[in-house]
Amino acid sequence: MTDLVQVVVSGVTVGSVIALVAFGYNLVFASTRIVNFAQGSMLVIAGYVAFAIVREGVPVWAAFVLSVLVSLAVGVLIEVVAIKPLGRFDPSTNVGWILTTFGVGLIAVDVIKRTIGAEPRRIPPLVDSLFGWRVAKVSGVAVTVPDVLLVVVAIALVAFLELLQHRTALRRAFRAVA
Repeated sequence: MTDLVQVVVSGVTVGSVIALVAFGYNLVFASTRIVNFAQGSMLVIAGYVAFAIVREGVPVWAAFVLSVLVSLAVGVLIEVVAIKPLGRFDPSTNVGWILTTFGVGLIAVDVIKRTIGAEPRRIPPLVDSLFGWRVAKVSGVAVTVPDVLLVVVAIALVAFLELLQHRTALRRAFRAVA
């Protein structure tokens, strides 16, 4: 029974991360009709930037905000370097963006490998306890606050953005950008 609970807890938390990444791809594609293959690399960059900032003694919340800003800058750089030079094009017939975004993604990961390293790194969780609660044992398997918050925030964020895209007037703005 413990193995089953461990598989469910791990599956739900990892699945939540994968769902957020997939929804990010969906948002980018829905608004631009381009699949940005460098998007996964941007997540890697954000994680390692957060690690580097925390390593310097900056609080984890500030590192989170700074890594989002660095990711924004990297996204703009990718747009300027990999997508904008292709000019106005029809993404259904001109597929140069596939090569450029994939190439930029490979370069970004290689830069991280050479500057920080390729080993997995840990940063402290954003939230360690919730109203004094830190960990629960379910059939001998630890369920922590970051695990629960990850799942809850992922579900709430995906539901909110899905409603925003399909049930509000803002959907027209998304389609106009596309």
